[in-house]
Amino acid sequence: MGNGSFRLCKWYLDCVTDSGDAFVAYSAHLQWGPIALHYAGVVDGRAVFVSQTEPVQHNGVRCDEEPVLDVESTRVLRDGALGDTILSAFPKVRKLFPEKILSVRETKWLSRASLGDDAGWALYERVRWS
Repeated sequence: MGNGSFRLCKWYLDCVTDSGDAFVAYSAHLQWGPIALHYAGVVDGRAVFVSQTEPVQHNGVRCDEEPVLDVESTRVLRDGALGDTILSAFPKVRKLFPEKILSVRETKWLSRASLGDDAGWALYERVRWS
């Protein structure tokens, strides 16, 4: 890495149960020339939900009816416990997480999608606590 080079690698994970239990974790490594810094944090507690109703908008225009998201050609990107999938590649980061987080099952899909006249990709996931 050159003297003026800058590199930042960071990972973020959040999970909230239906009952409001929440877990947020992050880890990052910063390198800027000769300076290197690693930092990480975990928040584990009870979430507070605020309910607020906003009109549905599409491209900044209020919709009288909710737009329909059509998806097709769905492909599974990842399916398994977090400790066995995404966190298995980062053993040092994996050690930061309690077993209840490592056993959380995540399924992530990628699909072609359209919303009205707009088309693109949809990335969505389901997270299940054991």
